[in-house]
Amino acid sequence: MDYLESLRTFCAVFETRNFRRAAEALGVSTATVTRAIQVVEQRLNARLFHRNTRSLANTEAGVLLYEGLMKSLEQLDKTERSISNRSSASGLLRLVAHSTMSANDLVELVTSFQDAYPAVSVELTLADRPVDLIAEGFDVGLLYPFSFTSNGIITSVVATERLLVVVSPIYLKQSGCRLLKPEDLLAVPFIAFSPVAGQTRLFSIAFQHDQKTTELEFSFAFSSNSAQVNLEMLLKGFGFGIFPHSSVEPYLKSGRLLSVLDESKFQVPDVDLHLAYSSRKYVPSKVREFKLHAKRFFSEQVNP
Repeated sequence: MDYLESLRTFCAVFETRNFRRAAEALGVSTATVTRAIQVVEQRLNARLFHRNTRSLANTEAGVLLYEGLMKSLEQLDKTERSISNRSSASGLLRLVAHSTMSANDLVELVTSFQDAYPAVSVELTLADRPVDLIAEGFDVGLLYPFSFTSNGIITSVVATERLLVVVSPIYLKQSGCRLLKPEDLLAVPFIAFSPVAGQTRLFSIAFQHDQKTTELEFSFAFSSNSAQVNLEMLLKGFGFGIFPHSSVEPYLKSGRLLSVLDESKFQVPDVDLHLAYSSRKYVPSKVREFKLHAKRFFSEQVNP
């Protein structure tokens, strides 16, 4: 029995004025009650009760302790009830997501979650850079493997993104080139995503073909850590880039971007989208429910 429980036991004895009745009320043995009172008396170096075989009376020290404890224990009980009663998710959920994620997906994910848990407010941050979930105070992250800098975080894959090699028809018209195989890209300006400043100019990109993998090294013509800036460079006809399908899908449908190479023959390996949070033990209900909701959300997208 810890010291806090010993104090609660003292209050029960004080109120019942009987060790046995206090034990019955607490559901413990009389010997346990006796030991608890001894622990408190030894710690305070004071006798709390005058007791003999027939009667029990409070000492002055006992009265002072009881009066001082009541407000504190009542407030503690109130706080404990408030926390334990929050089994339904509530409060502020700080979510960080990689900026190349589809805006439509994020909006649908967050709004459907808030429809299910209206007591949760969501603060969404989009990041083009590596994120330290713990140091930056985020509850949950939806990030790609290269976006983590935290140690001790828990991650699980919630979706797999298809990566596409894309260019603007403006570039193809101006250059007159045909991009049918990976080697054709070596002559095209490469727009690279560099999550870390000062990253090497050489990027190794793997292309899969007939169950074989070919790696080519590309030196970027332009690089930034902003997905939006890179996308604007593509739309202006500067060169080619590699983007998750979900983030360029609207531009593919409108014809402002084209997926090049024959996808039936050449593919860039998929990238996993991870859901990350900082603790496996004592996970807040808002994080636990969002984690489950996100897994269902992305699973339904794959298997509607």
